[in-house]
Amino acid sequence: MQEDNYEHYPNKQSFSSFGVSYSQGFSSSQTLVSRDVNVRHNPDGGLFDVKSTLSQSDPVAQTLSVSPHIDLRHADDPRYMSEYMKDIMVNLYNAEKRVLRQPYLESQPEITEKMRIILIDWLVEVHMKFRCRTETLFLAVDIVDRYLALVQTSRSTLQLVGITALLLAAKYEEIWPPEVKDCVYISANTYTREDILRMERSICGSLQFRFTKPNIIHFLSRLVEVLDAPTELRHMSLFFAEITLLNYALYPYQPSLLAAACVFLALRMQDPATRWDHSLQYYSQYSSAEVHHLAKLILEFAEHIISSRFVAVKKKYSTTKFSEIALRQMPTFNE
Repeated sequence: MQEDNYEHYPNKQSFSSFGVSYSQGFSSSQTLVSRDVNVRHNPDGGLFDVKSTLSQSDPVAQTLSVSPHIDLRHADDPRYMSEYMKDIMVNLYNAEKRVLRQPYLESQPEITEKMRIILIDWLVEVHMKFRCRTETLFLAVDIVDRYLALVQTSRSTLQLVGITALLLAAKYEEIWPPEVKDCVYISANTYTREDILRMERSICGSLQFRFTKPNIIHFLSRLVEVLDAPTELRHMSLFFAEITLLNYALYPYQPSLLAAACVFLALRMQDPATRWDHSLQYYSQYSSAEVHHLAKLILEFAEHIISSRFVAVKKKYSTTKFSEIALRQMPTFNE
């Protein structure tokens, strides 16, 4: 059994050459949204019609609803923003559809899928070393992907893009983000302070300072909250969600669908007989076929990663802090 000790991770790591062997060394965001499909019958009985400032003619607004149980239970708690839940859901759904998520490595002659995996694996370690929130990691990876989709980057500066993206994400999400000197040190002094500040300006300019984009953690947090998931189930969902960050092939999928698939895998890991029933379809607005297909892809990749040399996620979720999820048997699909 491994205790919650992250000191076995390297303090600093440089892999700017990408030619040598790799060193071995949740908050509740209320943001579940749906696709533009007709709302099915609510298994809990009726729709919880909250007051919405959005136009009643908005087709998205017409298809969205909220969980009666979870939102009524927290109606008196301002942290859950029950009164605004429908507006939040509609806004996140619309924002998700506006984000163009297409493969981009074809336009990056010096960067390969393996290099991206090495970078994200290293960022998982660094975000733990800095004790950053989970939201910071997901935002950092999102920034990396969006920047690489716009700007051709050399092999020698890929790590610079990654550490700068983490710095920007920390400034966005954390109360006490790491300092630039910490980023220089954790990168083994491969880059200078000026290099990081220059890359920071480049990323901000290329993304036009638009960092508020829906990602998988927003939908995942809302869905496990709706399901009133226990701590272990939340950890299982997060484990599969972080696995998806490493898989470039999953990048084009909508974050809401990825979140639904991760929750399904977590439920299946807890109980192999779990099915994507009508209640889960209602809350996620994804059919069983859609969720099953993507869940199988995630599971196949998770099994590969666990046995590979990219061990950051496995180490993280092998600790007692995260219920030793990575040490458990993976779920199976028999149908």
